[in-house]
Amino acid sequence: MSLTVAVGLAVLLAPPEHAAPLLGIRVGSVQILGNTDAPDELVLSLAEVYPAKLIAFGDFHAARQRLRAHPAFRSNPWRGPGPTVTLIPSVAGDVFWDVEIRVTDRPGTWPAHVLLDLMATALRVRSGDAEPWYFLWRLEHAGYRLAEACGAKP
Repeated sequence: MSLTVAVGLAVLLAPPEHAAPLLGIRVGSVQILGNTDAPDELVLSLAEVYPAKLIAFGDFHAARQRLRAHPAFRSNPWRGPGPTVTLIPSVAGDVFWDVEIRVTDRPGTWPAHVLLDLMATALRVRSGDAEPWYFLWRLEHAGYRLAEACGAKP
């Protein structure tokens, strides 16, 4: 009986990142905040946090370290906390908890992201995974980004 009470108190008093694996919690939705230039796919691939994934102890620390190590995001402790990955407990007592990822882009990284996106789209079109119009649409989007950066109004 006392062991059950001790485990229950430990789960209640522990931070969500530590209590979630004991409760069998899964990731619900993933919210990416503060991201302006880098694609969301980059943030998700670095964090490796996806909906319905079972949460483990080291997932959040490892995701935070991968995001801080990537050159697209600010991670200087003198300029702020850097990328953070936070687990938000469910209010309804559900097994799916939300994850909030906060990043701050380094200035001037958008040209590299646009070029990588165009190259990936061209490869998808060439392999037959996408239609040619999709590449033209992405190219038009890149033109809008360039015009916006130069101060032109579309």
